[in-house]
Amino acid sequence: MPVQNIVYYTDTLPEAFPTNSGTSGQLNLISTIGVMTVKEDEHITDEYKLRETIIAIVKLEDENYVIVENRTDEYGVGQSMEEAQQDLFNSLVEYLHSLEKREDRLGDRERQNLQALRDILVKQSQ
Repeated sequence: MPVQNIVYYTDTLPEAFPTNSGTSGQLNLISTIGVMTVKEDEHITDEYKLRETIIAIVKLEDENYVIVENRTDEYGVGQSMEEAQQDLFNSLVEYLHSLEKREDRLGDRERQNLQALRDILVKQSQ
């Protein structure tokens, strides 16, 4: 499903910095590409659309795109921007379902994330 209404801010050059991957002598290159916004009312899955605009950081790690949503720190990964976007959207919905199942046993941070996801996502029939 193609995603529309996405804006990438890349006014400056990406800042690249190495991180230790845990293997002796091996480094992963991580570059911040920019910021992605997806506007409210965008249909992100067959079941859900956005109630609010979301903002996410777009990074390039090795040869994969990583998109991190700023309120919940959920992320999506893919070999293309479209794959990473859809993976992020699926992750947000799956995380919402997971938190709702355990709602009576959540810690403070998870409660905040659940509220953020309820603010961000709405079923399309609503």
